[in-house]
Amino acid sequence: MDPTSAPVNPAELYELLGIVGGVIVSGLLGFVVVRRARAARITLIRRTGEREEIDLEPLICFRMKGIGYSHPEWGHGMWKGELAYAGESWKVADLDPMAYENQHLQQVVRATCGDQVGIGVLEQIAFGPHARYGFKELLDPA
Repeated sequence: MDPTSAPVNPAELYELLGIVGGVIVSGLLGFVVVRRARAARITLIRRTGEREEIDLEPLICFRMKGIGYSHPEWGHGMWKGELAYAGESWKVADLDPMAYENQHLQQVVRATCGDQVGIGVLEQIAFGPHARYGFKELLDPA
C-alpha cells in the first residue's frame, strides 16, 4: 500500500502499522534510462494527516565503486593483508552505466521543502524488476 495515496485516516494507519510517533514516509522516484534517479519526492505524513513534501534534484553523481562497493577486486571491507593499496581511475563517459558494479551510487541533491532549500545526498541502488518504474529484469534499463 502506498501511504501517499491511501484513502485512510493517517492516525488509523499509524495504529495499524504500530507507529508510536514520527511520520510515515513514502517516496517517488523518476528514473533516467540507466536506473539512476533524475528526480525524487519524499512525502512525510504526520499523524494529524498533514503532509510535507521534499523534492530532490540530483546535481552530482558519485559511483560507490570508487570506494570499493561492488568493485570486483577491491570490494568494500575486503581483507587484503596487512598493507595493500592500489589506485584506479575512470572517465565517467567510458563507464557502462548498466554494469553491476556501477549500480550503487550516491547523488548530491538540492532538497526543497516549501521555501526551504538545502543540499543532501540520495543513496541508491536499484536491482530487479519493479513495474512502477518499468524495470522487468535484474539490470534492464527502463
